[in-house]
Amino acid sequence: NGAKFDIAKYGAEVRNPRQIGDNCITFTLKCDGFSLYNMRLIEGKNGKRFITPPATKSNGSYYNQYAIYLSDSDEREIIDTIMKLMESGGNAGH
Repeated sequence: NGAKFDIAKYGAEVRNPRQIGDNCITFTLKCDGFSLYNMRLIEGKNGKRFITPPATKSNGSYYNQYAIYLSDSDEREIIDTIMKLMESGGNAGH
């Protein structure tokens, strides 16, 4: 998919990051007119961090509840924001 979600155009803000496992932080991506709940920042086995929407597990496989396509720079910006919020105690938005 060539189209990417534009976080600046939709005024995207990271809200309510919460550590829910050793390698997973959930958060809300609040935008003008809508919010994407339970987004996840995952740290993979190789140490690389990435953003993924919430998923459900069925028959041993995970299926995303929706898709969001971020540019590499927007994904890095969201990850950096989440990490800064977690270091400063969490719940504020940015």
